[in-house]
Amino acid sequence: MAHSAAGSVHARAIGSMLPSLQKGICLGCAAVAVLFSVGCGSPPPVGAVRPGSVVASGEAGNAAEVVADWDDIDAAVRASLWRAELAILTIDLLEDADTAEPSQTERHYHLLGVRDELGLLIVKRSDAASESGLVTLTCRVGGGQTPQEKKRAARAVQDFARRLDQLAGVDVAPLDD
Repeated sequence: MAHSAAGSVHARAIGSMLPSLQKGICLGCAAVAVLFSVGCGSPPPVGAVRPGSVVASGEAGNAAEVVADWDDIDAAVRASLWRAELAILTIDLLEDADTAEPSQTERHYHLLGVRDELGLLIVKRSDAASESGLVTLTCRVGGGQTPQEKKRAARAVQDFARRLDQLAGVDVAPLDD
């Protein structure tokens, strides 16, 4: 009998905890739902180009036009150059002629390759008023004449565009291998 009484006490204890346990599960489910919905928005209208989409690319592969968020540019550059064996030496935030403030439409990234060759990545956009818009990427490594230099410039642009796609519409995104 003692065993069944203890079991009955245990069942009552669990039964009394059940409402709070169910509330905890419901709150947990709600938290998971909120976490999965963060960063999710409604899909773009039919025919619209979403941020991260490559609109056009240069014949040699060293240039591309991408719809991107301007505030993702620096992070995308820093995360994408390593595959092309490039590093940033300096960043030129060109001065806006009208306001004497750093330009919100163009940035120049001076690069250094593993073979001590210099490079330049130019990022431009036409509309400084919009956070997201068409961004032009152009890269040159070394003199841009050898197949290796052309390949590395194209790789830098390709990886930069891919990283912009990963960051489109979100604050953070995991780095890929």
